Amino acid sequence: PVPVMERRPRRAILLGAAVVVLAAVAAMVLVTPRFGAAPSTTIGHTTQVTRGAGLEVDPALSPDGENIAYAAGPTTAMQIYVRQVSGGRPVALTNDTTDNFRWPRWSPDGSQIAYQSNDGIYLVPALGGAPRRAVRFDPGTLRFGAGWATPNSGFDWSPDGARIAWTRGENGEGITVVTLSSGDTLTLAAPDGASSPAWSPDGRNIAITVGNAAFIFGTGYFGNVGPSAIWSVHLDGTSPTRITTDSILNESPQWAPDGRSLFWVSDRDGSRDVYQQGMNLAGAAVGMPRRLTTGADAQGVSVSRRSGRLAYSRLSTWSSIWSIPVPARGPVSIRGATRITTGNETIEDVDVSADGRWLVFDSDRSGNPDLYVMPAAGGEARQITTDPAGDFSGDWSPDGTRIVFHSRRDGNRNIYTVDADGTGLRQWTSAPEEELDPDWAPDGETILFEVFSEQPLKRGFGTLRLVDHAVPGLIVTPVADFAHWSPDGRMIVFHTPDGLRLRRVDTGAETAVVSNAGIGAEAFYAAWSPDGTKIYYLARSPKGWSIRSIPVAGGASTVLVNFDDPTRQHSKYGFTTDGKIFYFTIGSPESDIWVAELEQK
Repeated sequence: PVPVMERRPRRAILLGAAVVVLAAVAAMVLVTPRFGAAPSTTIGHTTQVTRGAGLEVDPALSPDGENIAYAAGPTTAMQIYVRQVSGGRPVALTNDTTDNFRWPRWSPDGSQIAYQSNDGIYLVPALGGAPRRAVRFDPGTLRFGAGWATPNSGFDWSPDGARIAWTRGENGEGITVVTLSSGDTLTLAAPDGASSPAWSPDGRNIAITVGNAAFIFGTGYFGNVGPSAIWSVHLDGTSPTRITTDSILNESPQWAPDGRSLFWVSDRDGSRDVYQQGMNLAGAAVGMPRRLTTGADAQGVSVSRRSGRLAYSRLSTWSSIWSIPVPARGPVSIRGATRITTGNETIEDVDVSADGRWLVFDSDRSGNPDLYVMPAAGGEARQITTDPAGDFSGDWSPDGTRIVFHSRRDGNRNIYTVDADGTGLRQWTSAPEEELDPDWAPDGETILFEVFSEQPLKRGFGTLRLVDHAVPGLIVTPVADFAHWSPDGRMIVFHTPDGLRLRRVDTGAETAVVSNAGIGAEAFYAAWSPDGTKIYYLARSPKGWSIRSIPVAGGASTVLVNFDDPTRQHSKYGFTTDGKIFYFTIGSPESDIWVAELEQK
């Protein structure tokens, strides 16, 4: 039988159809970028704009794409410059080596350039003039800065130029938006570790980097290779949206002028390159990201607001292992040091075996960071790990038969061990937190490592006995890293923004052994003397790096080695000793700025 259908007025049917159509259109608007797919973009003619020695970073194209502002100099005392893309001499907008100026950004009308310093955000006429502080940072709220990164981690203008949004990196304070005319502020909720904010052209969303602020804003740890993610924060108060994974490096988001896509830097396919991701009105990703460059070694990105130009900084961070005998008294010159490794590679960390015969180090000489073993006196290096993910921070067991290290092969950093011949690989941690920079205890059965996470913010040290089903212990501490056991296993020394501290393993009592305020420099990486009576450490001052020693029982520090050659400066994290010879990493980061034409198909 044919069922009887209820007859409805034609007007209601038409109205219902219209509602369905409108709902479909609205859904398409939310899931497609700007009523259609983002244009297919390719990189066209590319020009190198800067060629100075050292670092030239933080590129910022003017709205018309004809001029570029950037920061240049050492990571602790950068200055701001502006120049024409077509050529000509740069104009210095700052000239104060006691401060550190970063992150220039043009006002939407191109009349002003804003930049950050250690105490706030300043505005200056685009062609130079007297700066005016528009945003003041309260130094009492800073939680990091010594070694990790600048205390402030980027800002951006609103599309109408009336407001500025800024972030504080690891401080976990969200995004602060200040109205320039009144000084009124509001805070937008954002994941911990936000940096490098970029305001969308329609004013609805702010793209940020979450995690590893030191890659862009590092001082001692500039260019740090670590995982980070791109997020979108919405000004309507809805929950932030993740745009990329956080298992690889993702940095420096920048919106296309039409707001239909995001550009950023990632190492998802190996080298650091520029990627493009389609976006919708709701600030969410649409489709898959596209790789625009190959082998660009990009670090930071800028897109002009009104022209089809993209700028990026190209960063090279080579470093090698050097050695110098431990002097009976100092200081001696770094000019007496000997280079152990050769070639164009980046070595981040090195450790010497207890008998002083072997070195283990990480290197990207084969394309990605792996572990290598070589005689401490020099010779051929033997590769012992081959995973496509990064393996870092190898540390010898006391008997010299095994190596503990951290790896990103599971998406985030976890702790592994491997036999010295490359066999016997074993994973020991798998928590969602980052577990890194391990150190082997003198008992040969326990390891110490740093524990860190952005979501939620967590810092501390983990201890783990290398036996089946062992559960890590956690030592909660403020911002700290690079911990090492004393030779007798009773104490650990670790690095903090204030200097070096000692912690007794049995009681947990802590004391300061090196105060940055006391030595007029920043203490970083520490190593014990074999008898446990002294701590050797690397320190950085305005005059350069030095190796120093200090008695554990207390007393004044002594300078043993001065890095008094500007071509031989410490880089990365490598520092170790067997009590007879210091081993460390020397390098010179180099970055220039390039400008490319964006072509759409």
